[in-house]
Amino acid sequence: MRIFLDAPAKRVALRRLIPYFKKLGHEVVRDPKGCDVQFSIIRISRKTKLPTVLRLDGVYYDSKVNYVKKNKEIGVSHAKANGIIYQSETSKQMCEKYLLPRRAKVVRVIHNGCARGWTGEPVKHSGINIVTAAKWRRPKRFIEIVNVFTDFLNYFPKAQLHVLGSFKAKRGGRKIKHKNIIYYGMVKPNKMQEVYKKCDVFIHLCKKDSCPNTVVEAIAAGIPVVTTNACGGAAEMCRLTEGCEVCDGDYLTFKPEPIYTDSPHEINKDLKDSLVNAIVRIVSEKRRVVLPEQLTLDYVASQYLDVMEQTVKALKKK
Repeated sequence: MRIFLDAPAKRVALRRLIPYFKKLGHEVVRDPKGCDVQFSIIRISRKTKLPTVLRLDGVYYDSKVNYVKKNKEIGVSHAKANGIIYQSETSKQMCEKYLLPRRAKVVRVIHNGCARGWTGEPVKHSGINIVTAAKWRRPKRFIEIVNVFTDFLNYFPKAQLHVLGSFKAKRGGRKIKHKNIIYYGMVKPNKMQEVYKKCDVFIHLCKKDSCPNTVVEAIAAGIPVVTTNACGGAAEMCRLTEGCEVCDGDYLTFKPEPIYTDSPHEINKDLKDSLVNAIVRIVSEKRRVVLPEQLTLDYVASQYLDVMEQTVKALKKK
């Protein structure tokens, strides 16, 4: 196929997929002329007569803003697309709740992928290293991650928490000073690899996360991930991966919430204890994980291409 890419290629998941599309014999171009299919991300920016596959992630649901208005453009694209790819079952449910009804006949959930062992072999190290990564704002639950970590220190007092990513103060992201916490800020892939090679557990607590690349990257690096039942695509990927832990007891609603306040993100003592115990189990067993087939880039790329091919065929039958 000749694929018209109707989206900036700066997105990590997309940058990873394009070489695999080409490897499998397909051409990705920026001009719709002579193309077989249009591939759009989040919204359909360019109007063409081509069969259009739309890949979606999250929607707006902050009760403190006009989320209906913010979702309008995405909703129109959702209604117009001929084929739709959702990043996770959670993403699908949120889109179905907040966006205009789809007309697409070809619909599929495809999680984000990563290359197995992208960090190289793990490095032997002393002590326990916990890692977490995000563009930090209140919904990423950094306060809760630190609370879990400080409780974990009761079992392993010398453990360290390695924190990657920038903090957005206006969005409720703030650093918490602690002698066992190391902050790196935004890092390049080679630095990320260096950190991950020495880490034992990845913790991710963001609720309703569509399909965080940080989680699939951790799994691909062999690091077990600890998350909760309310963490959307993160929980789905962890359930696919033997050795990861999904702790139950987290409150989940798909209704609008004031996401930049504390109330939607606080966790109770029972859940915090479950998360701590999960981390203790992983480090005590010196557990490692293997990226499942469904999260490899070869599989993900083939699924994307199949959706495009099926969308083209479906329109030809009309």
